Amino acid sequence: MGNKKNYYFKALTWLLPVSCFIFGFSFINVYASSSVVDEFSVTVPESCSLTNTIGTAHSATIENGVYTDDVGETTINAFCNDAEGFAVYAVGFTNDEFGNNTMKPSTLDSANAIASGLATSGTTSNWAMKLTSLSDNYTLTNDFGSYHIVPDEYIKVATYPSNTTTTAGVNIKSTYAAYISQQQPADSYTGKVKYTIVHPSNADTPLRITIDDLTYMQDLSSLSSEEKTILPMSMKDRTTYNLIDNRDNKTYQIAKMKDGNIWMAENLDLGRTELTVNLTSENSNLAETITAETFNGWRQNTNYDDGGRAHVYEGIDEYSGTPYGAVYNYHAATGSTFPSGFFTNNGETPEYDICPAGWCIPTLAIITSLYSHYGPSLFRAPVVDGGAAFARTGYDFGPPGNAGWYWTSSVVSSYSAYYYYVGTERVDFSSGGRQHISSVRCVAKNL
Repeated sequence: MGNKKNYYFKALTWLLPVSCFIFGFSFINVYASSSVVDEFSVTVPESCSLTNTIGTAHSATIENGVYTDDVGETTINAFCNDAEGFAVYAVGFTNDEFGNNTMKPSTLDSANAIASGLATSGTTSNWAMKLTSLSDNYTLTNDFGSYHIVPDEYIKVATYPSNTTTTAGVNIKSTYAAYISQQQPADSYTGKVKYTIVHPSNADTPLRITIDDLTYMQDLSSLSSEEKTILPMSMKDRTTYNLIDNRDNKTYQIAKMKDGNIWMAENLDLGRTELTVNLTSENSNLAETITAETFNGWRQNTNYDDGGRAHVYEGIDEYSGTPYGAVYNYHAATGSTFPSGFFTNNGETPEYDICPAGWCIPTLAIITSLYSHYGPSLFRAPVVDGGAAFARTGYDFGPPGNAGWYWTSSVVSSYSAYYYYVGTERVDFSSGGRQHISSVRCVAKNL
């Protein structure tokens, strides 16, 4: 028995190291053939911004017949991580109106405004601006290193060359001068200048997109955020330009208004003729497609309570000088595909509508802001006269010419939405049932 036990013991002592070797080798092999690589990446987008610090106030008391320069100073700080550098543009912005380069009186009529100019004597009051570079490699352009007329359209005033690191504290200083003639009435006068940073600056023309580069209304939808910032710079205020709606090839006038937004200068007229193309997210401000057959059904439906009427008016409004265009109930205007669509969203403002891609129906806040720049008469006056060209289009099949109603995208409830009324004597903001028909005026999105 003892020999037998010893045999088992010897066998075990011989097998145990082999077994440990086999299991140990197998475990290491499996572990080495299985691995995970975890990766973390960050994209840093190009970003440029301006801030300003008032050193001393731009204010002075100037007697008649006296010229005064170096009035106050503001340091304009540029922060930009664009390796290609950047440029700074400036434009007159009195009364928050792009291109307005006058100094407006606080109580007197605007006829007494002080124009921008370089006079230091004589019978005409003037004011001017000057910039000083406070950082190496910052270059002032277009003679803004000396006193210069405040520009009435965006113009490049400074550039910074290519760099490879974030630029912080790249600064220029602004100051002003004014000559007050013997004829200038006593009052307080105020002027403004708006500065905008653009990148890159090393191209001959950093304004890489202009209104002349666009053909269709829908071209705005493909612009980058930078191009949307730059585009208004290429447009003169109170000037109309033509773009085509590629859904029906109708040409519309557009204009940059006093609020800085680009607006259609006439009413949407989609539906004057039958559509032959579908309304999609590529050609319209829609998330889902509305077939041409569906839209044409709205157009032909005489019961606007039940299908989204698109009624067309003939003629030109005598005040705005623009066509009356088409009118829509809220269901059609917001592109709802169901006849009861204007009762389904429980008061939530719709994100989509039948404006061209890149455009939208304005919110109540946007249209109120635009109106703040115009009185009732100028709100419906021609753009070329400084107005906003809102026609008095008619309402609920009533004759046009006496008043007009325009939808906003802001809703009150699942049954009503805000609109604005353009009358012979006033412009009002109110709300009404979504089954009613009103005009649509589109504004460029995200500018």
